[in-house]
Amino acid sequence: MKSSYKKKSLNEFTKRVDNLIESIKVIHTLDRLSEREEWYFRHYIFLKNLNSASCDLGVNLAGAALALELLDEVERLSAKLAGPDR
Repeated sequence: MKSSYKKKSLNEFTKRVDNLIESIKVIHTLDRLSEREEWYFRHYIFLKNLNSASCDLGVNLAGAALALELLDEVERLSAKLAGPDR
């Protein structure tokens, strides 16, 4: 039983490391993309996050999309409340 737990923990860890590496690549890549390429890339990332959120939350894609939109809205409103000093 412990062996399967370790495998699951290792899989989660490697998934998180892969996500971190991908995020770093995104930051470095966005500066060199054309406007059209950036649009495609941002939507690719959104779709990948949508799929992950759907699995993680146990909801369908529409529910995951709503959750991601609400998180973006919360972030936008928090930044607005914080003002220009942020």
